[in-house]
Amino acid sequence: MMINETAGIWWQEGLFLQPEHFIQESRLHSHCLRDVTQQLSGGLAGFSRLVTDESLTGAGKLTLLQAHGVMPDGTPFITDTPLSVSLDGLAGDMTFLLTLPLSSAPDRFTAKPLSVSENREPQMREPVMTSAAHLNLQLKCASQCREDETGLTVARLQCREDAGHPLPEAEFCAPYLFVQDNPWLSRRAEDIRLLLAQRLQRLYNAPAGETACLHLQPLLTQLQSLAAGDRITCRDFYRFCLHLQSVLYALTAAPVPEPQPWRNDDHAGLFTPCIQSLKHLLTPQTRQHIQPLNWDTRLLTTRRLLRLALPESAFAEQSRLIVEYADDSGRPPDAGRTARLLKLAGNRQIAACVNNGLTGIPLLHLNSVPEGITTHPGAIYFEPDIRSPLWAQMAQDDPVLALHIDGQLPHARLNAILITRR
Repeated sequence: MMINETAGIWWQEGLFLQPEHFIQESRLHSHCLRDVTQQLSGGLAGFSRLVTDESLTGAGKLTLLQAHGVMPDGTPFITDTPLSVSLDGLAGDMTFLLTLPLSSAPDRFTAKPLSVSENREPQMREPVMTSAAHLNLQLKCASQCREDETGLTVARLQCREDAGHPLPEAEFCAPYLFVQDNPWLSRRAEDIRLLLAQRLQRLYNAPAGETACLHLQPLLTQLQSLAAGDRITCRDFYRFCLHLQSVLYALTAAPVPEPQPWRNDDHAGLFTPCIQSLKHLLTPQTRQHIQPLNWDTRLLTTRRLLRLALPESAFAEQSRLIVEYADDSGRPPDAGRTARLLKLAGNRQIAACVNNGLTGIPLLHLNSVPEGITTHPGAIYFEPDIRSPLWAQMAQDDPVLALHIDGQLPHARLNAILITRR
């Protein structure tokens, strides 16, 4: 069928309606909607809103409550109908997408009943039941996606057979259209803005800081406009971060590292190296101090509990608490299993976490050990996730850390190391 996607039907009195008339109008509408959306979004794909129900993940279900955005083929979509996928029987690292059949696929739309009535004048007739064509959006695992489908990544989960429930990937961020719609990226953009403002303040007070100020002040102005509400696509913000990085390296006469090319499947994996580099370049260089901490072992035999009184410096912005784990099993420890069997919380919250099966403060496995720490063969290293509300509560109420060791780890050996900067 020959379809003109730039012209509509000339409606006139006496026109004998045929299916092709409605097909032409529908195609024109879809083409215009797709064209306008791509112009407004800069040709990008991603979410403008994404809401999932994380409470159901532990019950073996990934549930999407709301999703608005633009698909990679330029199709705008809105779904407020919950979509779920079962996690039973899955193993390994799994990627889940919100998918849509391409325009060439026969199942791009799905029919749903719709009651239509005239609301411009007093009701004279009964509502008419018809079928409405809705985009056939589905939530599915990446391995189940077809070649004639497009989609956006919603979540990445680590499904382990020995785990009680699937665990979300520690550093993952779904692709969003704009920085302001992306909570993960918005927080990091604000961190960069504050660090850059502090750097400029130090340069203004330095005798030889005028040249650097001339280069950095316009970049701070751009970040301030973001904080004031100006919208910027994630791709343009990535370009901004790379430009800021190159300026900072040029001011120190250091070579600029090769940047990663733009990709739209995982914003955390793309932005994290660049943002970490920016934070390092903008933060005043200080001396690192490494201090071993001693566990209180009085409750280890009776309750398998270790306690650790943390100094005030442990809660400083640049401080890190590293937990070293080893055992006498003769086998390399499984980092994922070990993290689940070590329950970490404040001394006042640990009993509730253990007795009620709550998660506690998550332990993040470190692929590389921080510089300055002496490593031991067979040991693995963790760091508490300080983003946890339990960490903030402990810092305010009672800075005593409690670590419960599950009975499945009978030969555990644990050390704690505090890294501070002075």
